[in-house]
Amino acid sequence: MMQKITFPSRIRSLLPALLFILILLILFPAATAHAQLVLGQYQDEAPLRTWNIFGPLTASQTAMGGTRYARAFDLSAAQTNASLLSRLPGFTIALSGSYLRSELFKYGPVNTGVLFGHENIAVDSTALDFGGIAVNYKGWGLAFTVSINELFERPVASASLEYQGQSYYSFIFVQDGFMRTYNLGLSRQITPRLAVGVGLNTENGWLERDTVEENVGINRTIEDTKRLDFRSYFINAGVTFNATDTLTLALVVRTPYTRKADGTSQVSNSTPPATDIRIEVEAESTYRQPLVLGVGADFAVTEKFRLAADASFFNWATYEAIYFGEERDRCLKNVVTLHAGMEYAEAFRLFDQDFRLPLWLGFAYDPQPVGCVDSSYTYLTGGLGLRHRHFHLEAGGMLGWERGSGDDLRVYRVTATAGFRY
Repeated sequence: MMQKITFPSRIRSLLPALLFILILLILFPAATAHAQLVLGQYQDEAPLRTWNIFGPLTASQTAMGGTRYARAFDLSAAQTNASLLSRLPGFTIALSGSYLRSELFKYGPVNTGVLFGHENIAVDSTALDFGGIAVNYKGWGLAFTVSINELFERPVASASLEYQGQSYYSFIFVQDGFMRTYNLGLSRQITPRLAVGVGLNTENGWLERDTVEENVGINRTIEDTKRLDFRSYFINAGVTFNATDTLTLALVVRTPYTRKADGTSQVSNSTPPATDIRIEVEAESTYRQPLVLGVGADFAVTEKFRLAADASFFNWATYEAIYFGEERDRCLKNVVTLHAGMEYAEAFRLFDQDFRLPLWLGFAYDPQPVGCVDSSYTYLTGGLGLRHRHFHLEAGGMLGWERGSGDDLRVYRVTATAGFRY
């Protein structure tokens, strides 16, 4: 998506002075913005939608308000509460994809001192973001899953200066990237009521920012490209306990870890044919990720009706960002997210086969950890599915409203999941 900012075309004698002023605004305020401006939710390394991400959200989990700690909707549990794997059927596979539309107001050079706009800008992302396979044998569960949990994409932003239909100056900003997680989960059913599990995770991904400034009048092009290639390792674990025949409780944890990145930076100043200046730098960047603790409960009110609730603590106060060897002040605070959902599942027969049609509704409260802005998202969620003894098809969605920053951001996410079990 492109945000285009076009200046008036009839400038006449003021054109040289305006060009000079615009170049100064592009070159110099960006350096002071880091020291003076509080960017809020969308720092460069912040994922789309929310900072608070712990594992993937498939369709049923999305529709149930993000609850998933105390119930094995599918094998994606390996990345949050691996102990649930021993409660799955003998063999399962699943595949999930999603569409995400996120609104932003402040990011990169937009509304931070270089480019200005009066409305929120949306970015649309579609991804096949989860897949996996799991087996369960005599109380032992094993799963291998792959997911894309974090997207670093930003709306493309541009500015241009025109005179009598001819472009004299242009500026464009592009950012893209994602984080992919590979998980190997193992669980053991200790007793009929108690199960434990652990997941071993490795991450890799990339983030790239590119700004290009072109002054046609003097045939000069200045480009600044920065790329980070991420790698990291961490562990998640969980315990699931059936307190009664209808109430299941869960405790989950994700260890704190450091996300490392090999960084390359290249700045070029080209004025053909005489000038071609390039400055290249390589340095390591690190991002200290927080400890996550979670508790969950799943309650079967009747055979058809269930309730679930989760709470998660994110220790963001320990977050540290070192970007190309320079420490960046992110001013993050600890937060607790809350999730609740309900399910009504009606059974029916078709072609002599038993089916269930689950309907889900949910709610989530997702405060952002930015310490200088009291910002949070409220989500309403819902969805439905078709479940057979051997397969399931599900669709879920969420609508989110942000409050506190003054920007009134919106989030829309739709997820579809298909799975087979035997």
